Amino acid sequence: MNLAMPMSRIDRQLRILVVDDFPEMRNGLLRTLSALGFKSVTAAEEALAAIRLIEECHEFDLIISDLNMPQMSGLELLNYVRNVDRLASIPFLMITAEATKANVLAAAKAGVTDFIVKPFSVEQLVLKIEGLHRRENLTH
Repeated sequence: MNLAMPMSRIDRQLRILVVDDFPEMRNGLLRTLSALGFKSVTAAEEALAAIRLIEECHEFDLIISDLNMPQMSGLELLNYVRNVDRLASIPFLMITAEATKANVLAAAKAGVTDFIVKPFSVEQLVLKIEGLHRRENLTH
């Protein structure tokens, strides 16, 4: 896939927060999203760092988070986001290597917007973001 290839009508000015404790995954997502044309992508190395960024008045239009992280899981981050009024409607894409029924049900109950299972391709990531765009009307 040509990363410069335009995706549907997704706003490239979306403010995206990427949360993953593995530097290779986090940096890979940052490079991919940048290559896809997204201008405002911020990274956090774990959920507590993500909360600090959010609390420092950083506004995000989309959160992409790993499920399994030390100290605080992606599910706990999702619960935090869904329980803060100003954040509750932010689309939340959960990344997991363990798409067990229990994990999927727990995240669905907490209000996850969608899942993507590791390993995934750029095409799969694009399809997920496009799907979020259609369902959530992602705009900056």
